[in-house]
Amino acid sequence: VQQFEVLVAPFDVRLSGFTGGVMNAVTRTGTNDWRVRLGGVHRNESLIGDLSLPTGPVEASGVDRSLLTFSVGGPVIQDALHFFVAGEFERRSQPPNGYNLYRDDPSLIRISEQKVEELGTLLGSRFNVEAGEAGVYALEQDMANIFARADWNLPGGDRMTLRHVFAHAGNDQPPNRTGFLPYELSSNAVFRESTNHITSLQLFSEFGSRFANELNVTLQLTSDRTEPASDLPQIEVDVVSSIDDVSYSRPVRLGGQFFSQVNDLDQTSLRLTNSLDIKVGDDVVTLGATASWYDISHAYLPGAGGEYFFAGLQDLEREDNAPQRYQRAVLAEGADEAVNFDVVEWGLFVQHQLHAGKGLTMHFGLRADVPYVFGSPERNWDLEAFFGYDTTQLPSANLLISPRWGWNWQSSGARRTQVRGGMGFFAGQIPYVWLSNAFHNDGLRSVTQTCLGRWYEEPRPTWPVPSFDPGGLPTSCYEPLPGRSPFQELRNVVVFDPGFKYPQDLKFSAVVDQELTDRVTGSLGFLFNKALNQVGLKELNVEGSSPGLDT
Repeated sequence: VQQFEVLVAPFDVRLSGFTGGVMNAVTRTGTNDWRVRLGGVHRNESLIGDLSLPTGPVEASGVDRSLLTFSVGGPVIQDALHFFVAGEFERRSQPPNGYNLYRDDPSLIRISEQKVEELGTLLGSRFNVEAGEAGVYALEQDMANIFARADWNLPGGDRMTLRHVFAHAGNDQPPNRTGFLPYELSSNAVFRESTNHITSLQLFSEFGSRFANELNVTLQLTSDRTEPASDLPQIEVDVVSSIDDVSYSRPVRLGGQFFSQVNDLDQTSLRLTNSLDIKVGDDVVTLGATASWYDISHAYLPGAGGEYFFAGLQDLEREDNAPQRYQRAVLAEGADEAVNFDVVEWGLFVQHQLHAGKGLTMHFGLRADVPYVFGSPERNWDLEAFFGYDTTQLPSANLLISPRWGWNWQSSGARRTQVRGGMGFFAGQIPYVWLSNAFHNDGLRSVTQTCLGRWYEEPRPTWPVPSFDPGGLPTSCYEPLPGRSPFQELRNVVVFDPGFKYPQDLKFSAVVDQELTDRVTGSLGFLFNKALNQVGLKELNVEGSSPGLDT
């Protein structure tokens, strides 16, 4: 990257798809001169001093980092075709952040080493289950990034730029080792792998002295994979420890992480933008159009491998162990773990750049964007009758109009003054993978089977939890009462309000720039931002708001 450009309120209508701001990275190019660079960094624990924590100094054990970089650029054809390639490859190893047993003060962790060892021994001897590491262990991270660019000066004054970015990362997501929430062992960690390919083509053309055209085509392929460290159900045990004659209670988690048991994402996007500049005297009129296509495949089923909760070690130690809670997400017969849908966006824009004279330039622009969603969840008639929401209704064909006005005035003289700003509407996208929540959660394609209450409790629970068996998941609750279903069933539903609108903000800015010396410029600015449309969440089925739908 040669430089970064951050734009908070750009009033050029060619820029769209954001409400907060946009960052533009200007990448390096090849020249007529050959340039080759190599670099590397290595660091390990022997080169790092102790960490200063409130409990005292701690050795920086398990820290290791190696980084290799290169870049090469030069001419293929002198003054006509140049290329530039850069890459970096990194490998890291470090312990989990936070407080770790066997290294830090147990009173900060609120779990004693003895109790964690009791838990691990019990799971290993009785169930042949590996609980995982409770202390410091190595988290691995590998990254590879390659950037390639070619610039071609075509005959007739046209220019073409071709870029490709490859990015790959694989890392062990650390378990929770903060002082809050359940303490997670290494078997509850997650390995994540992400691969990204981005190819873009820019073609700059001129037609005579009045017309200039810019064509942009970008193709992006993204793949995200999630793999739990264990194939077991997630197991959570509330552990009571005595540390320095003080009693502490904190849950410990192990087994397959609940939200990562099924969680993979594949996305393909293709974006085409064309803008034509027409010179009319000293003014410039811009006409343009955009078209984007997104193909999304998302496999997500939290709890597909099951989850158990034990209220204490004593319930795990019983001859017939007694969990207090069990849940598992199950797909409907014939349903696929992945949902697939497409989104197409269309956009048109027009802009007039007016040179008003005496250093004043103004932009008047208008942009219209509309997304279409192809595909819909299954219709849940029971939910529609009860709540009045149609599960098949998605935010599609939602027209967004964005008028903008910008100005720039520059004085003459040795120390120039510049006044710039504008006002306009900015329409943003939502991450379209969010729409997959409506596909996953229509109340029909999956159900969460639950059991609640220990089997030995009196009075007896309606759906008591069966004993944990590492050999397989239960087919029913523990001897449910006569006439009851094998499990209590819960269904999640996500719906969109019929009046849902995509994010849109109104922005106004004014900035004064003053040259103070040949090398120093001072700026004073004001920015006003008002969110006209925002995405919000509302729980429809909460106690006190409306009665629940009994499924």
